[in-house]
Amino acid sequence: MGGEVRAGWTKALLAGTAGLPAAVRRSVDAELGPEQRALIQDSINLRWIPLAAHLALLRGLRREATEETVVGLFVEATRLNVGPGGIFGKAASAALRWLTDDPFAVLRYAPTSTGYVFRGIGGVHVEEATPDVRLLVHRDWPAELGEGDGFWLGWIGSLQAALEAGVGDRPLRPKVTLDALDVRAARAVFRCEVEVMP
Repeated sequence: MGGEVRAGWTKALLAGTAGLPAAVRRSVDAELGPEQRALIQDSINLRWIPLAAHLALLRGLRREATEETVVGLFVEATRLNVGPGGIFGKAASAALRWLTDDPFAVLRYAPTSTGYVFRGIGGVHVEEATPDVRLLVHRDWPAELGEGDGFWLGWIGSLQAALEAGVGDRPLRPKVTLDALDVRAARAVFRCEVEVMP
């Protein structure tokens, strides 16, 4: 498995498990083992670590946690990582200043931001399906990502958090779903919709 992830991304997820039920924490601990846990916790945030550690964390989560719990964990980790003081906070703040009134504008940064967090996991692009729907397409990913649904639930949570940032002072209510998953073709499609709140 050649993919890599920034340690800070996985570290935020691991820290988020502290508030989950004991059965989930035990499952994560068992899947990670002491060596991978130490790698995640002891690495500086911007260090590239093997994707295997990230996927082990996700396997441990999914053994005991619901889809809703995993998505919520990624929403919080995304907010933490791109918010003030987060490992990608400065880059996110700079990018958000250039957004227009388009509620999907934040998705323009998906290919670049994916490259900040991951290496060797394929490519990402965004397509306009209709004026009210965008599709995020992740293609050419390594086979390991097709084992289980943890990675895809992570995309859903991360996209929800990014879209929730809103445009200006207008909060948005996003709805993100996994629209298609083709493991053989290494292609996943996420449907992104937003409702602009009054």
